[in-house]
Amino acid sequence: RNPRICRRRFRWRPTGPCSSTACLAARARDGEMAARALRLFATAFCLRNSFHCNGDQSGQGLSRFTYRPFTLEGNFAAAAGLQEMLLQSHRGKIRIFPAIPASWQEVSFTGLRAEGAFLVSAQRQAGRVIEVEIEAEQGGTCVLVSPFSNREITLQLQAGERCCLCADPA
Repeated sequence: RNPRICRRRFRWRPTGPCSSTACLAARARDGEMAARALRLFATAFCLRNSFHCNGDQSGQGLSRFTYRPFTLEGNFAAAAGLQEMLLQSHRGKIRIFPAIPASWQEVSFTGLRAEGAFLVSAQRQAGRVIEVEIEAEQGGTCVLVSPFSNREITLQLQAGERCCLCADPA
């Protein structure tokens, strides 16, 4: 539950399965490590056509293997890691940009699905969240950990209803 405890238990290994490392680091809210792992995955373990291969293709000695069998799980894990960096939705709470590295000053996403059938969009400029939009696909209670104040905000939304936040509600 506590990202600090999670970081202490795992030793991030840059030579391990990089896309899986990105997922773990993002869940622990370590955006710097998640971004490093994704960069390493893209530069050393993907072919020019973006296919994931199991061996180090960069020649940097990051893996004992250099063979090129194509596999898909690395690409899927990289996409999951990126989504975890942008939006986390588990244990009944939604977090916006929970694992974004400091260098990602301009970031946005549209229509990522969160637990409870909510579609979430958000925009960050100059390192600050400027807008969050939540659309209820089915309706229900949405608990958002505010990206503006880190307070929990409970929203009761009907099916099809949208809520746009530019700051915490009064």
